[in-house]
Amino acid sequence: MKEKKMAIAVVAALVIIFALRIWFTVAHGCGSIKCDNQLATQNLITLRSGVLEKMGTLVRITVVAKNKKIAQESILAASDEIDRLQNIFDWRIEDSELSRINNEAYSKEISVSDEMFEVLSFSLKVSAKSEGLFDITVGPIIDLWKEAAQSGVKPTQKQIQAAKEKTGYKKVVLDDKNKTIKLLRDGMRLDLGAVAKGYAIDRAIEAIKQSGAVGALVDIGGDMRCFGKAPEEKKKWVIGLQDPRNMDAQSQEGNILMRLDLSDRAIATSGDYRRYLVIDGEHYSHIVNPKAGSSAYGLSSVSVISESAMESDALATAVTVMGFKKGLELIESIGAVECILISDKPEFKLVKSSGLDRLVLKK
Repeated sequence: MKEKKMAIAVVAALVIIFALRIWFTVAHGCGSIKCDNQLATQNLITLRSGVLEKMGTLVRITVVAKNKKIAQESILAASDEIDRLQNIFDWRIEDSELSRINNEAYSKEISVSDEMFEVLSFSLKVSAKSEGLFDITVGPIIDLWKEAAQSGVKPTQKQIQAAKEKTGYKKVVLDDKNKTIKLLRDGMRLDLGAVAKGYAIDRAIEAIKQSGAVGALVDIGGDMRCFGKAPEEKKKWVIGLQDPRNMDAQSQEGNILMRLDLSDRAIATSGDYRRYLVIDGEHYSHIVNPKAGSSAYGLSSVSVISESAMESDALATAVTVMGFKKGLELIESIGAVECILISDKPEFKLVKSSGLDRLVLKK
C-alpha cells in the first residue's frame, strides 16, 4: 500500500514538472507574448514580448518574474509606457508634445511635461559637454539631407548654411522654475531621436520594476538596458556586440565582436554601417554634425555602456560626431561609462575605454 501511494506521488510530481515546462502564448496588441516557463531553482519564469513595433523601430521586452501574472503585467506596463512616451516625443505624430513645441515655441513660451523637461534638460547638458556637437536642434539639417536623398541632389553650401542658422542648442531657453521652453529662432525644429529611445527604455525598466518583476531586458531599436535576475538560470545578462568590419551587405548581420556582461547596465550603439543616406552614389551617415551641417564621419561604430539608457543613447551620438580623440576623452571624464569605438573602413581601428575590459566575457 505504501509503495502504491509513493508511486502515485511520483507520477503526480512528474506531471507538475511537465506542466511547468509548457510554453504558452498570450495574445496582446500588435504582437504575441511567449513565455518560456523554466523550472528554475527559485521557480522564476521568463516571459518574452516577441517583436513589437513602437517609436518607429522594433521593440523586444524580456521579463523574469516569480509567476505568470507578474510577468504579463510587467510586459504590458513596459509596453504601455513606451506608447505613452512616443505620444510625447515623436515628431511624426501631429499632436505630440514635441510637434507642439516645434510649431509654437518660437512665438511664445510653451509649458512642457515633466518627462519632456527632463529629456530637454539632459540633452542641453550633453550639448555643453560635447561643445555643441550633440545637438537636439539639428532638425532643419536632417530635413535638408533627407530631401537631398529623395531628389538625388546634394545640398548646396548656401542651403546648408541656411539650415545651420536655424540650429544651435544655445537657442533653446528652458525655465527650470516654470518648466517652459522658448525657441529663439523661427524655423527651428527639435529632433529627440538621439535621446528619446534611451529615455523610454529607462522608463520601461522602471515600470517593470514597479510591476514586481525581478529582472528584465528592454531593447528598442538595438539600444537596451538590463536589470536583476537573468533568464533561465543564467548568472548574467550577456549580449553580443556585432562586428561592423565583416557585415553581410544583404542580411545586415555580422560576426560577434565581443560578448559583454550587461547586468544592471545599458548599451547604445550609433553607426553608419546599418543606417545611411545615398546621394548620387555616395553614402552619408544618418548622424549629423551640427557645426559642419552635414553627416558625421570618421567612426563606423560607437557603443556606449552606462547605468542609464538615456545617457548611453545621447553619448553614443555625441562621440560619433566628436571623433576618436575628443570622444574618448569625453567618455573617460564621466564616471561609470565605457565605450567601444571602431573607425571607418578600410582601417576599422578598434579602441576601448580604460575600464571596458572588466565587462568583456572570455570566450
